[in-house]
Amino acid sequence: MSVADLFRQGQASYRALEDSPLSSGDAEFQRQLEEAIAKFEACARDVQALSLFSDNETLDDLATGHLRFVLLDAYLAELTIKRTNQRDSDPSSGARQRQAILDAATEKQYIERIVQGQMFKSSGTSSGKTEALMDAAKRREEKIERYKREKAAREKIDQLQHQLERAGEDDVDADTDALDRSLILALIQLFIQKAGEHLQSIEQEREMLKMMLDRAADSRFKADDASQLDKRAPSSSMMANAQGPLLSSSGQPLRPFVITSQREQLRQNVFRPGWRLPTMSIDEYLEQERERGNIIEGGGAESAKKTVIDEDNEAEVDAKTYKDREWDDFKDDNPRGWGNRKGKG
Repeated sequence: MSVADLFRQGQASYRALEDSPLSSGDAEFQRQLEEAIAKFEACARDVQALSLFSDNETLDDLATGHLRFVLLDAYLAELTIKRTNQRDSDPSSGARQRQAILDAATEKQYIERIVQGQMFKSSGTSSGKTEALMDAAKRREEKIERYKREKAAREKIDQLQHQLERAGEDDVDADTDALDRSLILALIQLFIQKAGEHLQSIEQEREMLKMMLDRAADSRFKADDASQLDKRAPSSSMMANAQGPLLSSSGQPLRPFVITSQREQLRQNVFRPGWRLPTMSIDEYLEQERERGNIIEGGGAESAKKTVIDEDNEAEVDAKTYKDREWDDFKDDNPRGWGNRKGKG
């Protein structure tokens, strides 16, 4: 199989993975991912053996048939970073596996080789270290600009692919070759934008993995220290459950014992509360009592407040007038002290 055929197969596998409905953690996705990586790695070995590239060449010096192989490292980096860790119960082992994956992906990045070798003039690319020094506003602006450039590159790629599909076999080779070259250059531009973003995310993930490894090492140290203490001093519960005499008639010890076991048990109970701890706060208790209807609301200063009537509202004014008249009629019919017989039957 030729190098070009291997590359086309790898591209087809890459596009299938990009459009796959499977998640990156799915076993079938990882199997297809390894197959795609194997194809690109085989193609890279053949390109290396054929010595298709030279250090003093630019993109303009490369033939269109060879130009596509510049993307080998980019495809390998994109696929390598999608690898997931193997199943392992040790979190630190999983973190080390992920670090190895990130290192492999970083080695595949091809921005430095392309830009420093002046093979491609890229604007707006920056490394993760440079962006880390920017303030939040500049990082946001850079992210927006990178998104716009990536979107423009994708639109250009879709347009060129559509033109190539329409060209067919009837067009002249020169036109097809020019379209193919433009498509490859657009892909290089797109992968440069994506690689800059990947390098930044890799640096951030490396910091998180370093924190995980440090935390795992600290927890192992504490666990080892606790196990050594347990070996030196048996627990008081073990001593409490021990049965049988401590010494034989000849004075020989029949079971392990610690002279200060009672002191250790008392020391452990020093900070133990001797009362039942509350299960809810006062506010929660009052809220439950209010829901049960055990709290009578009203009265106090709130009940002393008088309602102010809007003089412009005729309905309220009329209602207040009728109420006052009814009260006046009631007082006329029932004067103060009426019906009070002053204790006389």
